[in-house]
Amino acid sequence: MSAWRRIALETLPEFRGTIQKAESPMALWVELHLRFEDAFRTHNDDLVRRFFRYADWCIDTAETQPTDASTAAWCAFYEDLPRVTGLAEQLHRFLPRQRFLRLQDAFRYHTTDPEFTHFCNTYLANAKSV
Repeated sequence: MSAWRRIALETLPEFRGTIQKAESPMALWVELHLRFEDAFRTHNDDLVRRFFRYADWCIDTAETQPTDASTAAWCAFYEDLPRVTGLAEQLHRFLPRQRFLRLQDAFRYHTTDPEFTHFCNTYLANAKSV
């Protein structure tokens, strides 16, 4: 079993069927992002944290060069976070500042300059209060 699938099963066991059916990390993240939005919208903080834990693991697989898992998490999870309504105000609870700063290019991908600036400023203002 591939590491990306094994870690997904360990981290997000309630999505076993989706994980087992996924043909690639990208296909998995496309499906998981919808589940992430549902978890965030319903205030399921434990599940939201586990999505971030899995996404962090995927990103961390890219030690010297991108991997399928890191590319998938970058493109199908992190790039879409600025479009999740209300997340900017709560993101500091789930994503440490250092990782946020490392991922800024991903957050810029689907946003205009004003949207990107607002997303970053909102995160940073809320992260200061922690």
